[in-house]
Amino acid sequence: MLSAPQHVQASLVAADASIQPGKPFTVALHLVHDPHWHTYWHNPGTGLPTKLTWTLPAGFTAGDIQWPAPAPIKDSQGSVSGSGYEGDLLLPLTLTAPADLTPGTPIVLKARAEWLMCSDVCIPGSADLSLSLPVSADAPAANPQWGEKIRTVIANLPRTEAAWTLAATRAGKTIILTALPADGANGAAPAAKINAATLHFFSDDNLVGFDLPQSARADGSGFRLTLAIPEDGPANPTRLLGVLTSDTGWNADGSLRGLKVDVPLTLGVVTAEGPIGGTLLLAFFGGLILNLMPCVFPVLGIKILGFTHQAGQERGKVIAHGLVFTFGVLLSFWALAGLLAVLRAGGAQLGWGFQLQSPAFVFCLAAVMLIFGLNLSGVFEFGLGATGIGSGLQSRSGLIGSFFTGVLATVVATPCSAPFLAPALGAALALPTAASFTVFTAIAVGLSTPYLLLSIFPGAVKVLPRPGAWMETFKQFMAFPLYATVAYLTWVLAGQTGESASLMALFGLVVIALGAWFYGGWTA
Repeated sequence: MLSAPQHVQASLVAADASIQPGKPFTVALHLVHDPHWHTYWHNPGTGLPTKLTWTLPAGFTAGDIQWPAPAPIKDSQGSVSGSGYEGDLLLPLTLTAPADLTPGTPIVLKARAEWLMCSDVCIPGSADLSLSLPVSADAPAANPQWGEKIRTVIANLPRTEAAWTLAATRAGKTIILTALPADGANGAAPAAKINAATLHFFSDDNLVGFDLPQSARADGSGFRLTLAIPEDGPANPTRLLGVLTSDTGWNADGSLRGLKVDVPLTLGVVTAEGPIGGTLLLAFFGGLILNLMPCVFPVLGIKILGFTHQAGQERGKVIAHGLVFTFGVLLSFWALAGLLAVLRAGGAQLGWGFQLQSPAFVFCLAAVMLIFGLNLSGVFEFGLGATGIGSGLQSRSGLIGSFFTGVLATVVATPCSAPFLAPALGAALALPTAASFTVFTAIAVGLSTPYLLLSIFPGAVKVLPRPGAWMETFKQFMAFPLYATVAYLTWVLAGQTGESASLMALFGLVVIALGAWFYGGWTA
């Protein structure tokens, strides 16, 4: 039977050239990974940690592997799938020799190493290893090849550091971990030399989900990380245990990649340093700028048409349309925030625009856009049967139209990313539910503000052109941005499905267009 290919080469190496009776000594498991292959940390996430099973001469004892600071392992989609190592790796550990060894005697140390090596696929690996060292009565000399390398790894193993003060606060399923330079400490790396984007926390006991999103930012002279507890995690944890890594090192000389975290978890209210401040401002301006995004602009063209129709009406009616439009936007954002909260509570890891990941939703949205475009092009008209029912029903239908225009503006806004909006959404998705709703409300207010102001201030409405024959041309022109949106959505759909499904979706849109054409001819 053919053996599995070994994409990781293993050997045993020693820090010293000999063993002294009765003294501890250091050896290391040396792993050399092929490019793009990795093995795992002691708490791997998905995967299995590397282990050593020793066969030692009588009287020898072996300690546990001392794990260097790991790195996040990411899959082809960029999602974190575990914690581990790539490249050239030394895993040191301490052995202790018995006191009755005879100087000059060679000692053979044997161990079986087992690991899981992964790239696009995972393969178990193993090797039977041995290391021969002589016994010396004198203090051993350093191994010329491995001594300095192993000691450098040991010097940079994760540890608590007096130059940094760590603290953790828990509220519900959210933990805030802060790292601040200790007062009067010399040796801490300046905050300006540490990139907050590279900070990552690795949990020793799965209290913090390895695959859950983490956010980190500079906080004065230190840093603040927002971490998530899995839904099936402990209800009342008391300590935060793990390693906090910085790719540029925690010390001023660039050393110490990992800080050992072992701090009590204090209860408190986890906030984003006041979402009423900077986060809400970013959210408001992000919603405002969404009006210029290509996802939203076609729908807002419909609303502009509505304002031009209303330009000659009473001020109260125009204000009512603006308020109802705003309420439609607000209610839609609240519904989306509530849905995200429910899904997160159920363990799903979803972000802004998650509904665009569903091919069925993308197709339905493309169909809605196509129907709106055909309507603007004059293929059919909505509500022709209601023209003689009376002015009261006409007014009610108009307000309902404004409401659903607000709903549609929210739905199509979600795949857009605008300046200021991405950080606000990131904060909203990491905040507790109440604060998250506040941020979503600010985005909704920003999106609807131009139309609310246009309806409240009559002077602004009066500058709009009066209704006339030009409106039909403008209405037909506004259909083309909608058709462009349909084209974009079908391109997204093609990337989510195979050729056969994409072809069926295109034929489905043709059938919908044919149905709209039949409807237009029938009602006419």
